[in-house]
Amino acid sequence: GVCIISGLGFNGVDESGRVNWKGLANVKLRRLETAARFGHIIESFNVNTNAWAASYVYKRLKFMNNRMVSQISTLLFLALWHGFHSGYYLTFFNEFITMNVEREVLSMMDRSERMEKWMT
Repeated sequence: GVCIISGLGFNGVDESGRVNWKGLANVKLRRLETAARFGHIIESFNVNTNAWAASYVYKRLKFMNNRMVSQISTLLFLALWHGFHSGYYLTFFNEFITMNVEREVLSMMDRSERMEKWMT
């Protein structure tokens, strides 16, 4: 509320002429509460920081031609940004492991005939 009242949340006017006050919105609450995957939780929380890290760290590491190295480097940068407490490194490492396991499990489920029969 204070950010909106002070004007810090002003994000311009959209195409229809409505004023947008979501400049400092950092949580997509509906997405967070209805998350079906771990990736949904990550994309719905700390939105501005994730967008910044994706634009200025992850995408700039494309020259390595390795998505996993780019992801590890970005998470390591975020852990360093938070400080030198071991909990940050453990949390970001667990995020990396969880996201990759989820990706592999979902791809196996998509290829599984047994899973396809069970879902229909």
